[in-house]
Amino acid sequence: MRPKRHLDGDHPDMPEIAKGMLGIQCYQFIGLNERTEGYSKMIEQHAPLPISDDSNNRFTNG
Repeated sequence: MRPKRHLDGDHPDMPEIAKGMLGIQCYQFIGLNERTEGYSKMIEQHAPLPISDDSNNRFTNG
């Protein structure tokens, strides 16, 4: 089940306490996903991956 679907009311019949706990986890997963995407974009912009230079066994930036 996707977190946003649960928050929209799409969930199996379960006790209220379980729905509440699952809802909290959904919000946490959505927030974690957004932070991960943001960090990935920052890494792509500011830290290009080094390219291996086999001639002297050092890393260079291309």
